[in-house]
Amino acid sequence: MRGNVFELKVTKIESVCIFELNWGAGKKITVNLQYPSLLNNYYEQWKKAYLSYYRDLRARKTASGKGTVKKDYRSQLVNTQSKLLYEFHRWLFSPELIEIRREIANSVNYLGDKQKEWIDVFLTCTPTEIARLPWETWEIGTDLGIPKRIRIARNPANIRNDNLRPLHRKIRILAILGDDTGLNFDSEKEELNKFKSIAYVKVIGWTFKKDIDELKQEIVQNIASVDGWDILFFAGHSNESVLTGGELGIAPNASIFVSEIEDALKVAKKRGLQFAIFNSCSGINIAESLINLGLSQVVVMREPINNRVAEEFLKQFLRSFSEYKDVHESLLDASQFLQQQENRLAYPSTYIIPSLFRHPNSELFRIQPFDLWSIIKQWLPTSKEVKWVGLFLLISLFPPLQTFLLDSRLFIQAVYRQITAQDLSHHKPNVLLVQIDEKSLKAAKSKEPKQCKEIADKFQEKFRSYPIDYCYMANIIQETGKLNPKIIGINYILSEVDEHLNKSQILNQAIQKINNNKNTLTVFAYGQEYEDDYRDEVNSKIADSNLNFNGNVYGYDWYIDLPKNKYCYRDNQCPFSYVIALTNEIKKPELIKSPSQLGFHYSVANFIENKRDNNYTINFLYQTSLQPITSFSHNIFQMWFHPIIDFSIPHKIIYKTISACELLKSCEITSNKQNILNNINQKIVIIAPGVYRDMDKYENLAQSNTNLPLAIAYWRDKTGWNDFFRGKNTFTTGEYHAYTIHHFINRNLVIPIPDCGMILLISILGKFIKIQLLAYPKYRIILSKYLALLILAYIFFSVIIALQIYITARVLIPLLLPSITLWNYIRFELKTQIKTTNID
Repeated sequence: MRGNVFELKVTKIESVCIFELNWGAGKKITVNLQYPSLLNNYYEQWKKAYLSYYRDLRARKTASGKGTVKKDYRSQLVNTQSKLLYEFHRWLFSPELIEIRREIANSVNYLGDKQKEWIDVFLTCTPTEIARLPWETWEIGTDLGIPKRIRIARNPANIRNDNLRPLHRKIRILAILGDDTGLNFDSEKEELNKFKSIAYVKVIGWTFKKDIDELKQEIVQNIASVDGWDILFFAGHSNESVLTGGELGIAPNASIFVSEIEDALKVAKKRGLQFAIFNSCSGINIAESLINLGLSQVVVMREPINNRVAEEFLKQFLRSFSEYKDVHESLLDASQFLQQQENRLAYPSTYIIPSLFRHPNSELFRIQPFDLWSIIKQWLPTSKEVKWVGLFLLISLFPPLQTFLLDSRLFIQAVYRQITAQDLSHHKPNVLLVQIDEKSLKAAKSKEPKQCKEIADKFQEKFRSYPIDYCYMANIIQETGKLNPKIIGINYILSEVDEHLNKSQILNQAIQKINNNKNTLTVFAYGQEYEDDYRDEVNSKIADSNLNFNGNVYGYDWYIDLPKNKYCYRDNQCPFSYVIALTNEIKKPELIKSPSQLGFHYSVANFIENKRDNNYTINFLYQTSLQPITSFSHNIFQMWFHPIIDFSIPHKIIYKTISACELLKSCEITSNKQNILNNINQKIVIIAPGVYRDMDKYENLAQSNTNLPLAIAYWRDKTGWNDFFRGKNTFTTGEYHAYTIHHFINRNLVIPIPDCGMILLISILGKFIKIQLLAYPKYRIILSKYLALLILAYIFFSVIIALQIYITARVLIPLLLPSITLWNYIRFELKTQIKTTNID
């Protein structure tokens, strides 16, 4: 049982009443108290005086109700009320009940300074004989000096259905105006029209010549409306009926029983119905029936009620209710209004008639304000949402998980490309990779060039394997130059020189020869960590960095290495692949024709900036640099919006490969490789490390290679899958640069949306679905009924759309964590409704 809540059961057996108070975790007090014999007599006397005083009662007149109201009936009513309340309170304040009263009253001390909090006492009275008594007038604790912060709500002895919590939506009210014989509903209509500014109000009811069966059908259909209702209002004649749950007069000489609309009420409850107010007579049976069906709260008149009193009660109740007070506070305000001195003169005894019947597990219903702050509060995350959304955000920031998700996504993307024939198979590769692999090194040792052998014999030097033998490199560069490429990229950091400078000189001579070629440009690798001042670059005794292009080969796995700013070419600070792509747009003869007095790199800068407006690729590269948010994310080990390498594109259209020994014809060459050499049309040749499977022997040379991406394993077929599952590092830096060069030249940079950002966006969508869609029963019913189908449809369409957006818009939208986030919003919202959302 919740805090600040007590359950009080009063059961009359013959002449004894049993009071049983329950609260907390199984706490209970039971007291037997003799029922005063005069109390029933005083009640009957009061009721007779009450019926005699008021005319135009909202109930069928009985024989005892005929006649006119005499002036002395008011005095008689006031006197009988005083006797009734005196005897009733004397009994309730008996010494035997002191323990019950003290336990309830002392709980007020735990409310602190929260003036809006109350102690709620749920009262169950059996039989109906004692339920008719005005228990609401029992001011528990006043005899102990406790302030009036205790209120009584009634609940029936039998409750067979659970209630549902209120929906977050604009309040919907269904008003049924019944039999108006001897009554006037103009006041009710006026008050309901005023309410339309903060709620949707629909009024139905009897009109002249309307068919009774059609009227009943209209009432049933409207109660069970698919859009649902929050409040059901009834005005008219009504009477008690134990077997049928109460009788409602809906037209002259026509009634409908609560049992007849029971199924419609059950549907309405599932669709959001929380509260019912019956501004009619003798509503105890009606209220008990509705609470038993699972409604949260019902306000009724326990006795017949005068037309003018009913109008005033409704007016005051709706006034408080529109001030965002809950139904119990609104009831107390309306009752207090009737009790005020000026109204007691006109409407004596009426304040003790209204009662609130309430489901013990219900949250008191109130209108939620729709101002800006209330809307903001509605959108603020709950504590539960903060916990699991925060958990997903933390998980999404875990770099190894990011790599795993990216690897998996690119594999799926590769499969999708091939299935949909969007694998760009008509494209021709831009790059030829000359790989100095394990086979080439073995061939070089056995067939060392003559010039290198003479040096080795003279200085007793053996073939060097790290970083690479310069004689061997010179030989490769010379042979590569014979292919007449536009660009030769050397993916080795040639920073070391041999002791006697002999092999370094041979390499320098080979590079000089390439530089003298009017069509070929060279790009050398250098190494520099991010925000590190040290730069490991080509030695000046091998090549003059001021007369050649240089590019940084240190980058990020899976991500394209971007320049820090768009002017990186001015100070020779660009990434290796970026420099090659940019150099690919430069025509060496034009560069030679317009030299700058400030040096080679200024000539390059002038050329680029002059050609930028007329060359799409140069303009694209000029505008491509590291964005501030991406640069910031690097500081916290994230890669937000950093373009990725698109491994979903087949490697065969990115580059072709040939071993260095095949180029030098120092090892056996296949016909396929011979065709590459005979029909070479690649403008870009990169000399780079190859694959070394003997890791113990070639560990230093293979250390820059990485694990094979799933997508590349897919494109390599059987060989790729074998390397992948064995954990072989067979993806080379040359291949990495070839992919990056392709993306730069084709202006094909795929931007990944960060998982954390997408989770936040999906959280907003989940909140919208929760507030705007699941708040409406018809949408909740559809979602519950077709949940499995909708999940499959979401998975299919979201995956297909995301995969196609990747290709068309070059944006990678993460799916897994955001989808789980969205599912959690829906799951937690449906969890509390899952037992009641399926309509029979």
